Amino acid sequence: WAEGLGSSLACGVRAVANDPAAAGCAGLFVLLCDQPLIARETLLALRAGHERGGHGLVFSDYGNGSLGPPALFARAHWPELAALTGAEGARSLARAHPETVASIPAPEAGEDIDTLDDYVRLCRAPS
Repeated sequence: WAEGLGSSLACGVRAVANDPAAAGCAGLFVLLCDQPLIARETLLALRAGHERGGHGLVFSDYGNGSLGPPALFARAHWPELAALTGAEGARSLARAHPETVASIPAPEAGEDIDTLDDYVRLCRAPS
């Protein structure tokens, strides 16, 4: 984690890729623990974008022109993810492979908890 987001992501991907239980996995979800509002439907839509659309990189579209996690990465992209270093995250794969990128609407993904004030604001928001 001290080296940056890319290094953390690479560490996780290497752990999954080396796990025999993941041998048959066609894709890998990447979710962030500070996005508490992610809906089940969002994850199903990411999977559908991969399975039905044949897209290797499926990102959430926050609705403000920004794409990010949760995201789904086809197994073919795992080696690139596992090689990430420093602060550069998976967006570098999207730039390298624009032909395989898809996105699904997920405005709730733009709501993340980085500070105590964020948490308090979210707790006070109407449900």
